[in-house]
Amino acid sequence: MDWLFDPNIAYLMVVSGVMMSIITIIIPGTGIPEFLMVLFMIGAWYGMQGLETNTIALVVVGLSLIPFFLAIKQQSNRTLWLVLSILMLTAGSIFLFTDSSGKPLVNFFLAGTISLLCAIFLWLSITRGIQVASTKVILDPDSPVGKIGETRSEVFKSGSVYVNGELWSARSEELIPEGEAVRILRREGFSLTVKAIDKK
Repeated sequence: MDWLFDPNIAYLMVVSGVMMSIITIIIPGTGIPEFLMVLFMIGAWYGMQGLETNTIALVVVGLSLIPFFLAIKQQSNRTLWLVLSILMLTAGSIFLFTDSSGKPLVNFFLAGTISLLCAIFLWLSITRGIQVASTKVILDPDSPVGKIGETRSEVFKSGSVYVNGELWSARSEELIPEGEAVRILRREGFSLTVKAIDKK
């Protein structure tokens, strides 16, 4: 596992973990992004044990999730929050591992390429996601409400439900196993609140 002590590999682990965290914000409840997030975070943590880590840069990387979350939730200054999130993630990750003189150990070409890809992904995920959400709201804001769906994963605080030919993130006040029929009670943004149908 010594290859994880390479600053470039550790850098990729950290950035990948943050990106998976962002994906869980956009599409929570599927389980796959959450699993990958934990996997990358464990790899990043292990790699940082053998490297001198810039604590300030690490904090900046973690805090980059806050302006991204604000960009999703707030219509005003959305572009500003998104740009701030991209800059924080880029700058923080590049200076995450430095030598004694403060020079970044991460390859600049790698960091530049990954930062560009992350910026494109974040920008598209916000703009396209908002466009799709806005279109759905205009057409029929409560289209799934009252319908019967099926849980595609265990649903409680989070999970996924298939209804009207679409896979939705869902939550419930009680634990509902996978494969159960549920009624859609209400919609809140990209998430549905559901209740198990009584089989009696």
